[in-house]
Amino acid sequence: METRMSPAHPHAQEGELVDQWLRADSLFTELLELPVAQRAERLAQRCVDDKPLEAIVQRLLRAEERSSATLDTASDAVQALAAVALHQTGDDDPEPDSVVQIGPYQLVSCIGKGGSAVVWRGERNDGEFQQTVAVKLLRRWIDSDDSVRRFREERRILAALEHPNLARLLDGGVTPDGWPYFIMEYVDGIPITEYCDRERLDIEQRLDLVLQVIKVVQYAHQRLLVHRDLKPSNILVTESGQVKLLDFGIAKVLQADTEDSTEHELTQPHGRLLTPAYASPEQLGGGRISTATDVYALGVLLYRLLSGRSPYRAQEDAPASLYEAILRQVPAALSIRVLEEDQAGLCAREVAAARDSTPFRLARMLRGDLEAICQVALRKDPEHRYASVEQLGIDIERYRQQLPVLARAGNRRYRLGRFLRRNAWGVSAAVVLPLAIVTALALHVDRLSAERDRAAAAAKLAKQEADKAEQISTYLVGLFRASDPAESRGRDITAVELLERGIAQAQAIQDDPPLQVAMLHVLGQVSFALGRYQQANELQLEALSLLQRISDRSETLWADVLADLGEANFNLGNLSVAEEYYRSALATLPETGLVRRGRILTNLGIVHIVTSRYAEARALLHEALALLEENAVETAAHATTLNALGTLLSREAQHSEAIDMLREAVTIRVDLLGDFHPATSVVRSNLGIALLEAGEPAAAELELQRALEVDQKVLGPTHPSLGVLLNQMASVRRALGDQEGAITYLARSLEILRQHHDEYTPAMAAALSGLGHTHLSMLSFDEAADYLSQAVAIDEQVLGPQSRELAIDLALLARARSGQSRYEEAEALLLRALDIARGLFGDEHALVGEMLVQHAGLKWQRGDVASAIEDGARGLAILVNTEGAERPYVSEAAAWIESLSSGNSEHPPPLSDLLL
Repeated sequence: METRMSPAHPHAQEGELVDQWLRADSLFTELLELPVAQRAERLAQRCVDDKPLEAIVQRLLRAEERSSATLDTASDAVQALAAVALHQTGDDDPEPDSVVQIGPYQLVSCIGKGGSAVVWRGERNDGEFQQTVAVKLLRRWIDSDDSVRRFREERRILAALEHPNLARLLDGGVTPDGWPYFIMEYVDGIPITEYCDRERLDIEQRLDLVLQVIKVVQYAHQRLLVHRDLKPSNILVTESGQVKLLDFGIAKVLQADTEDSTEHELTQPHGRLLTPAYASPEQLGGGRISTATDVYALGVLLYRLLSGRSPYRAQEDAPASLYEAILRQVPAALSIRVLEEDQAGLCAREVAAARDSTPFRLARMLRGDLEAICQVALRKDPEHRYASVEQLGIDIERYRQQLPVLARAGNRRYRLGRFLRRNAWGVSAAVVLPLAIVTALALHVDRLSAERDRAAAAAKLAKQEADKAEQISTYLVGLFRASDPAESRGRDITAVELLERGIAQAQAIQDDPPLQVAMLHVLGQVSFALGRYQQANELQLEALSLLQRISDRSETLWADVLADLGEANFNLGNLSVAEEYYRSALATLPETGLVRRGRILTNLGIVHIVTSRYAEARALLHEALALLEENAVETAAHATTLNALGTLLSREAQHSEAIDMLREAVTIRVDLLGDFHPATSVVRSNLGIALLEAGEPAAAELELQRALEVDQKVLGPTHPSLGVLLNQMASVRRALGDQEGAITYLARSLEILRQHHDEYTPAMAAALSGLGHTHLSMLSFDEAADYLSQAVAIDEQVLGPQSRELAIDLALLARARSGQSRYEEAEALLLRALDIARGLFGDEHALVGEMLVQHAGLKWQRGDVASAIEDGARGLAILVNTEGAERPYVSEAAAWIESLSSGNSEHPPPLSDLLL
């Protein structure tokens, strides 16, 4: 083959020539980092005012696309680049065909190209060894002394390094015509970001990989080497999960009191030997390069691996904007950034899914320690970053061990929180006090603190609020002192007695209406937590009455009292009153109270769920969720909203979505409050019911049993919440065939509820319905009809004529009447139930399908087999489509309908426990 020689540069045009080359090379190198499909758009964006540059780079890209994957002929891309450098288009290609073979290595395919070097996959097969390698060659048109020096320096650096996370140098030399190359270990891997997303690695697994990167960078630093170009394409991960660091092409050897004359050129934007998205402020600004430069790049890498986002909201394809952001902007908080949509349209759910999580669970995990670690690593001033990559690694390890991280040193409250997380059970046993009072006080002080911060300019108001909080604390401390044996003379003082004393003291306040309002409000919350809903309602009404007479009242406190009145009335069964209070609270709440607004919208949505206004409920809950996602705070409120949405989805028979959402809500509650907390039990019990309705009674029992254990120990044996939970447990026992166990649970449930409620509440209706349903399963039709008639009467009065609960209880009562041979009455009840269900859910809901099968059974009992088959087939089609043919009731219904169609009309229809 003919050898083509590399021509020299025409020095007479050097200034203009170099400038044009640098700009073309800069953009060409940038585009090579992108997928082919994105290059044309990025090129057009970058060359709006420079069409000559666009034409040159287009020619380079076309040559790149045409270039052969093997070295059968010389690279058209190199030929085109040489033409740019020489202002020529027809000069001989400077890369000779003879480089198809370098020593014992056959070059097979190009695996990477940059502005000044190209990397090939090579195969050694000389009879001695079989080995795959990577061969790095300096591009032939790069003949400047600096480029050759850097290439040889990289080879020298690699020769001095030996680490399991580094691609090893195997060989090196010069081709016969004088061009340097070196042979490296071939790494069969993909960029770390791609690997993490492909494998859906969670946060802990991603941190494992980051620690591998940190260790190898630390190894380089110990040998006085700064990499200066840490980015995903230089950090590959193999199939076995091992990190491999590549490309020391612009690495710097640290030397005391010396400065390389080319350092600024190598790290300035026009040179493009750095990657701007991962470049540090000192690299872009021409500052001193040090190990802190790599700390910054690792901070960017960590930020992107955790959040899927850049630390900056600047457009990465707009260099001026990106440089300005890196030099001036404070990186966005991880937990907020992860909930945003990025410039490529990647939404929060996609990012979270790639991390085996959900958006808010991920935001919660990133908030705090990991957020602080990234912020320290990304500080503008190198002196204020981590002192070394080792220190960055230590902080990540401390996070994983739930120890206080260095990035948040000095925060005493934070350190206490970490201590409590590590020693949760021991601490909880040591600090048991009347839980409701302490919680209410904490919430009240938090509210005052937040309000005081927002009103910092109003010093007088802030002082009043602080004094009020101190007075409330004094009152409550006095209440606790009453349980001191010296005060109580050895007699146990109950939480209820403490509460009554507090109420008496609050009502005796005469000369300080704002303090009296605050005390009544706090004690109303305590009463609610203790299950004394009527007392809570009365105390909040008293607080509201006093607030109306205070001219400079706090609008936030006004809204809080209204919202608490809504909660009290909801639990008393006064649903329309509760709705009115919630709407008034929303109208009163200041615009800044976004989290409170989200919480109240959620409670209003729950009212709509209970009254079966599902479309309105969904709109309210989505609005609440949007507010919480916008703020990325108050995970307690977020858990409540997810709990409500999960319950709504379960009622609509969207079982898998409901279970996923409720599991997330449980996770949030456990992380925030621990497993042994009544608020966690509420969500866990709803998860249990969702599992039951999805046909998983055994899994449902596990969740409900855990909730029951907690509520019995924490709330005591007579709390109204326990009455509701016992009813839910009865549903599980009934589904598992344990009717006697269900009756036992229901008797206890009814006994507790009657201590706290009158007969006309949703909770009482549910308990009576449960008793009726269980007696139906025992074929005790008279007892069943008695209980179910009571439940229907309560449903109609409390929930209205179009509720899901009324439809279910009517269908159950129809079954009881059918068992009593009162077929006409049964059919009228069932048809009414069917109309309600269709109005609520449409014609294709599982509840409608089940009622159609029940209607088929009624027709069979009356001897109309043909109509029974018709109704049964329609209902079965709906059930198969919504619930699946494998569910026991559905398969039993299918067998029954098939037997009818075959002329066998002796067997009765199956008894359903699907949704009813």
